[in-house]
Amino acid sequence: SGPGLDPRRIMGLVEQDIVLGMYLMVEECQHHLYEKHVGSGGKDSYWGPYLDVLPQYLIPRLDTFSDEEYAVLGDTMLEAEGRRSKRLLEILYLGTKSGSDGDENTLQSIVREMIQTKLGSSIRPSDIPSSCFSFETFHRFVAIISSRAMVLKGVKHLTPLAEMINYKSKETYLHEMDPKNDDERCDTKAKWIPTPFDLYHTLSDDNSITVRSDRDVFADVSSIDHFKADGNAVIHLYEDYGPVDSSLFLQAHGFVPDENPHHCAIVPKSLLLPNEKSGDSSHQKNARHLFQALKTLKLVYPGAEVFDGIEDVCVKQNLEITEDGSTVGRKPASDSIAI
Repeated sequence: SGPGLDPRRIMGLVEQDIVLGMYLMVEECQHHLYEKHVGSGGKDSYWGPYLDVLPQYLIPRLDTFSDEEYAVLGDTMLEAEGRRSKRLLEILYLGTKSGSDGDENTLQSIVREMIQTKLGSSIRPSDIPSSCFSFETFHRFVAIISSRAMVLKGVKHLTPLAEMINYKSKETYLHEMDPKNDDERCDTKAKWIPTPFDLYHTLSDDNSITVRSDRDVFADVSSIDHFKADGNAVIHLYEDYGPVDSSLFLQAHGFVPDENPHHCAIVPKSLLLPNEKSGDSSHQKNARHLFQALKTLKLVYPGAEVFDGIEDVCVKQNLEITEDGSTVGRKPASDSIAI
């Protein structure tokens, strides 16, 4: 446990990011010091080869933006969310709202102690660089885990190689009989149907993870990057990350996809009609009219007698209302969504 972490309940996804990040900070410090002092009796990290392929730069997710980048983004709600996220991480790691180092029992002091315990007598504490337990290193690893970890049964898993598969939406095709020729079928592009994430990513009883492609890689021409001199194709692997809004891609993954069938604008319920208990008579009148219209269209339970109000909605570019905005694009990673 530590500042901001509640030992009485199961860790949330952000807390798992923090714990995994702290672990990798210790392993990376051991790995880099071993490379620098090889032959001095120390031991390399078991995760050294994995750490070597992780980004050494800060993944540009929302809470890494500068003032200039927020100005270019031009979204006050996302800017507020990004700034809040970074400030929360600073408070959790450094332990004070002022952001000063050195507080006892902070996550930073815990990481420093973990590193010293891990290295033992193989290296002097004074030889451990401050970058091993700096906030910048902590922020880098939290961003890496947020971007790469796969969530199965409520738990985040780092899955080497599989976690490097890039995002690309999956389109579904319906096979229908050609009306001009009963013996042949034609492929008709259908409305995008989300593929359950846990159908292609499974966690076994021994905690091993099996990852399968959610599409026919060899039939997808767009997966071909280029052809080598021997005629063999170099293919990119893609998979769908689940039904999330593009804002969440920016917040968690550090990119915005060119094509996202679930990209939508969330309209908060505060801008819509409140329930009939509201003290505003004009709102009550509008609510009753809307409630009657919904009943006529059979869009609410026929026996309902009271209008309970409208939840947030998520609206696509074509003005299609996709689903409850409090769940689409905003719900936490689950067994069916990769975040």
